[in-house]
Amino acid sequence: MSKIPETILITGIGTGVGWNIAKFFSKKNYRVFGTFNKSRPAKLKIHKKIKIDLSNPILKKFNFDYLVHCASKVPKDGQTSKNYNINKRIVKNLINFAKKANCKKIIFLSAVSVYGKPQDKFINERTKVNHKKFYSKSKLYAEKHLIDFSKKENVTTVILRCPGILGNKISNNFIANLVHKAYKNLPVTIYNFNQYFNNIIHIETLSKIIFKSIKLEKKNVIYLVGSTRPIKIKSLINLISNYLKKKIRLMETKKKNKNFLLRTEKIRKRGYEIISTQDTLLKYLLNFKNFRK
Repeated sequence: MSKIPETILITGIGTGVGWNIAKFFSKKNYRVFGTFNKSRPAKLKIHKKIKIDLSNPILKKFNFDYLVHCASKVPKDGQTSKNYNINKRIVKNLINFAKKANCKKIIFLSAVSVYGKPQDKFINERTKVNHKKFYSKSKLYAEKHLIDFSKKENVTTVILRCPGILGNKISNNFIANLVHKAYKNLPVTIYNFNQYFNNIIHIETLSKIIFKSIKLEKKNVIYLVGSTRPIKIKSLINLISNYLKKKIRLMETKKKNKNFLLRTEKIRKRGYEIISTQDTLLKYLLNFKNFRK
């Protein structure tokens, strides 16, 4: 008799991040359920797609083993108290729902933005958080309440503090915007041209981390994720220019704030694979060109 597949619920499959993670898990031995609000995800074959506003506690009860929480109001929706309160309600509703659904593990996609504008050159999980902006405040609110919930219940929470995520259908981060502008021959504004950068992760790498965390983690944990081997921004620009065969129209602007670099020793020591900044970018550029063929 074959083993009954475990069930995973992924929120925000109408977004590029949620869509890619759901697609990744659809190829694994899981029954994949996904929620979306406005944009129904196309070309995504999963067990069930659920249209719902997660800020309203009306999701019909069903059991699931794992929850991957991607959905949220993001900065492009506005840094407002209204969106902050929506994100708070979403987390509260999902916690109540997870409790009723006998969920065993929650993976929450937090953000590097919880650190604000750190003055240190390097940041890691121990770096002091700075929650002045509403989006960052909502992420930290979710982190705290998910951990508190896990301590009270027989649930494990894995928090992944993510930088800019690259992949198909994903936009609105520094590198994705840069590549799209370069492809369309639009001018690109660059800060700190000679400083190093590794504030990105590919969606495939992130999906593999989520998959492994489901199997591996038994205790609540926070990981900072990103890329290894930082490269200078000017090298990054040259790499994009050469790969796309486009001459990038640069407008350099001096910026007082220095770039910070991500330290990923904690998650790598745990056995997770984190690829280099250059490989992350090349993987994205390869897919970018293929999407347009």
